[in-house]
Amino acid sequence: MNFRVWRHLVALPLMAGCVCVPSRHDVAMPPASASPQEVVTVWLEAMTAKDSETALALMVPGEDYSMEFENSQGPFKNWIDISDLEVGEPYEADCELGEQCVRVSVTFRLCAYEFTGDGDPWSHSFTVQNKGGRWLVRGYGSG
Repeated sequence: MNFRVWRHLVALPLMAGCVCVPSRHDVAMPPASASPQEVVTVWLEAMTAKDSETALALMVPGEDYSMEFENSQGPFKNWIDISDLEVGEPYEADCELGEQCVRVSVTFRLCAYEFTGDGDPWSHSFTVQNKGGRWLVRGYGSG
């Protein structure tokens, strides 16, 4: 990558009020016995690491995930890094009859290419569904 491109990549997050550098890397899958909180934590890491294989493997199959992966302000394209992550205890969530779902609330500071706030902690609740004995994220847009 030439200096001009690199300079612009670093300048964007600086203008957004944070100092962070993109880091692409593979993220290890959690064990099948991972808790909903562990799954959400690893999913968030996979999104900021741009590890689409792990992120998709931790999502309920058969859903439309264009918001997560194709939208310019979605987590896969826009998010660079998160810090000060706090993951809450799971609580009951509505789910289709016969399915088991919980919600997991997270709070963190977000560094992104496009400005997404005023620097205050960002919070969101994710729906996590048990599929075949493994907890999977139902998507960023499901909360």
